[in-house]
Amino acid sequence: MRIYESPGWVALLVGLVLALSAGSVITFQAPSPGADLEHAGGNRDAVSISQDETSVTWKAEGTTVSGYQVQGWPAATGTDELGGGLILSRAIEQSGVIAFGERPMLLVFEISS
Repeated sequence: MRIYESPGWVALLVGLVLALSAGSVITFQAPSPGADLEHAGGNRDAVSISQDETSVTWKAEGTTVSGYQVQGWPAATGTDELGGGLILSRAIEQSGVIAFGERPMLLVFEISS
């Protein structure tokens, strides 16, 4: 079983982000590698996203994003399990483009309270 096939893997990531964040969070998650991100938690209307094969464009709707976390899909090379790519941003922004290089597994926005 690959690490991302474990049901507890994504739950652990989301729980870690929730524990570290001071405000509320909005979570988007892809059901499988290469799939579109889907809303998975938090205020659905606070951040809108669109994505292509290599990036995610986002816009805060009436709120301020104080940070975000992007997690890529883990991969395997032979017998080695590799963690997915990770981007953390702490800039206070209203919109942006996250050039991740692939469709991410998880995208969590932290909203200022």
